[in-house]
Amino acid sequence: MNIKVLKYLIYRIKQSVKCAKCNKKLSDKDLFVTEADSQQAVIECVCSKCEAKFKIDAKLHKFRPQNNLNSPPVNDQEINQMKEFLNKFNGDFKSIFKK
Repeated sequence: MNIKVLKYLIYRIKQSVKCAKCNKKLSDKDLFVTEADSQQAVIECVCSKCEAKFKIDAKLHKFRPQNNLNSPPVNDQEINQMKEFLNKFNGDFKSIFKK
């Protein structure tokens, strides 16, 4: 894996991932690269506040330009609706995607 790609991956994790247990933003001292090659990276996360542990398995794909980017961006209301749905969801995704 190119070091620039790895740095960007870590930057994005720190910007967007929070501890699921205490909601703390992750920092450099919370992240440990356990595996990295040209196609994937495994980052072990250990929250420095509550010591919760989890892993992020990032698979890298080749960039493919999109032809149709005219769809509107997802807004906060849609994100909150999805969170509410997932919090209440008590089934399996296979049945949903068969429809």
